[in-house]
Amino acid sequence: MKNIVSIRNIITAVIAIVILVWATFKNQLFIKIVISPFLICAIAVLIENIFILLNKQKIADIFRTIYRISFFVYFFGFLAYATYYSIANKSYSLFIPILIFLFFGINFFKGAFFRKK
Repeated sequence: MKNIVSIRNIITAVIAIVILVWATFKNQLFIKIVISPFLICAIAVLIENIFILLNKQKIADIFRTIYRISFFVYFFGFLAYATYYSIANKSYSLFIPILIFLFFGINFFKGAFFRKK
């Protein structure tokens, strides 16, 4: 059963990589910067699942960590940009959803990297 899930994840990651690489070549620099964390996440998922199929769990865990780091860099980077945007445009009501997402993001971050074993 674990192999079926890994194969499904590999197929999904390959499709995502193809779409993201195509989108990278078709867009300008700013869009390439936005797309790059998703591309890193897709590549990390692909390689992680390949190593799961090969029963190399320690190496798969390294790529799972790369996935998490890429995701959180994008998430907190987006929140930082939203904060800058709200201050620059004096749209202070945007701080409410930013703070809510920041609270949940910090909790997810702690759960992803600082679990009690």
